[in-house]
Amino acid sequence: MRTIKYEAVLDNATECPHPDPPYAKKRSFISTFTIRKIKKRTVLSGQHRVLAEIPFTNLSINTYKMEAGKMQLIIRFDKIDCRSWMGRMFMAGSDIPYSRKTCQIQKGLYIIKDFDINKASHSMPHWKAVGSFLYRTQIVHNASTVLCLDIMATFKEL
Repeated sequence: MRTIKYEAVLDNATECPHPDPPYAKKRSFISTFTIRKIKKRTVLSGQHRVLAEIPFTNLSINTYKMEAGKMQLIIRFDKIDCRSWMGRMFMAGSDIPYSRKTCQIQKGLYIIKDFDINKASHSMPHWKAVGSFLYRTQIVHNASTVLCLDIMATFKEL
């Protein structure tokens, strides 16, 4: 695979509209986001409201690429918890406190301010590809979705 110079642009960030399994009837995690331009950067700001402690024991991260008008799954990570390497990286990046002993995400209001996906994507070692991608992060507990976030980004070759 050749190395390319690219720019990552954040297109959208929302809670998943129809996760599988559905959200729990009583929600314990609610997120809101805004996307804005600061000079030439596109940044994400928002907040996570954690209304009750959430077990961080069954996280999945899926990456889809838009191909021929449909989303095609290209990478899937399942059953991630707070003790795994990927789980620790996810929690460090999200800046949400959790108990390392019990793997519980703690109750509270957590603010995201000016997260730059382009800067973040250049700081992590990973494959580089151009196109539109959907990153879905989901936690399931007791057969219900507790947390589900969709982030859509476009990677453009420079």
